[in-house]
Amino acid sequence: MPKLRVPVNVTSKTFSSSGIVVPVAKVVDITAAELTDIVQSYNQPSIVSSNLSTGAVIVRMSTKITSITINGNTYAVTNGISAPMSAIDATQYIYEGNELVSG
Repeated sequence: MPKLRVPVNVTSKTFSSSGIVVPVAKVVDITAAELTDIVQSYNQPSIVSSNLSTGAVIVRMSTKITSITINGNTYAVTNGISAPMSAIDATQYIYEGNELVSG
C-alpha cells in the first residue's frame, strides 16, 4: 500500500476509498487509486480563492479526499475543493503539500 507524508498540521484525512486515515509520524497509507489521483493533480494543494476580510481560504486538493482535519478543525472537501478554511490552517498545508514515501 502506498505511503504518503502529509503536513505536520494534518491530523486526519478522509479518502473516498480508504476512509479516515490518521498519520503516524506524518505518514498515511492510501490506495493506489488515491495515490494516482494525487500524483495526477500536480497543482494541488493550491489556493482556489481567499477572502481578505474573513481570512478564509478555499483550497484545491485531490478529488479522492472527502474531508480533512487540520489543527483540529475539520473541513469538507467536494470534488477536490475544500470548504473555506482559516488562513493559518491552509498556509502550512499548502506550503508542505504531500510527499510520496513509498508506493
